[in-house]
Amino acid sequence: PARKAALTVSSRGEAQDAAPAARALYVQVGAFGDPANARGTTARLQAAGLPVAVSRARGLQVVLAGPFASRAEAAAALSVARGAGFGDAFVR
Repeated sequence: PARKAALTVSSRGEAQDAAPAARALYVQVGAFGDPANARGTTARLQAAGLPVAVSRARGLQVVLAGPFASRAEAAAALSVARGAGFGDAFVR
């Protein structure tokens, strides 16, 4: 079963992760050999309001949403990505 992230409230009244991520988090949406597919995915994610980064790995273009500073932000982005049709997206 998935664990829910513990939240704490700062003195400013903003919700924050109790244990912030040590590094930036991303939602991996896809890895594409065809650059046109990577561009199309990038455009769809941007239209959904997500920040997008593209990296290269083993001859593929890896399309990522992010970076996100907290698990809560990454989880929200994962939900948006899956809602946009990327059912295999995952947080990394």
